[in-house]
Amino acid sequence: MTNEEFETYFLPKYDLVIRAISWKLAQTNDTLAEDLYQEGLIALWNCNPGRAKDNPDAYIRQALKFRMIDYLRRERIYNTESLDARLERGEQLVRDVAGDFDLVMPPVSLQSSRNDVSKHFKRNLEEEEE
Repeated sequence: MTNEEFETYFLPKYDLVIRAISWKLAQTNDTLAEDLYQEGLIALWNCNPGRAKDNPDAYIRQALKFRMIDYLRRERIYNTESLDARLERGEQLVRDVAGDFDLVMPPVSLQSSRNDVSKHFKRNLEEEEE
């Protein structure tokens, strides 16, 4: 494929497809979505639609998707949610027997007592301000 073919035919036709697949796989991680988009462009450039037997369009779409999934596997990016978001949701860092850290949700009884304590402190702060 020449550069001219790529820019005039393939890129306009598959640009939105690459973006859609990358956003679907990256969810809310903008940086990962951009990395996947770049991987999709590389896959599109390397793709040879002449190898497709029946449906070249489906062949190209599958090649794009599989290249992006391979990137996720290669980079071992499974959970893209930030640590801050998980901690704000109430998860806690706990060290296991091997010394590794893990995020866990505390038991419901601890969550409710923590909420009661925070309500108590808020009430005391409001009374002090008055």
